[in-house]
Amino acid sequence: AQVFQAGTRMDGDTLVASGGRVLNVTASGRNVREAQAAAYKAVDAIEFPTGFFRRDIGWREVVREKL
Repeated sequence: AQVFQAGTRMDGDTLVASGGRVLNVTASGRNVREAQAAAYKAVDAIEFPTGFFRRDIGWREVVREKL
């Protein structure tokens, strides 16, 4: 997985959010389901107590793959 940041700044030695959408997590897999699982595994490893993330991204394609 790869994590891209925006809307962040350094506060001394600490990276802090400065507003808006601050992280984008992407991942690859043999199919969409595996890529989605890898991305969400990376999201779960991020320490961001006040952060919010969506768990619905990619669900339509995961459903299509099952057909």
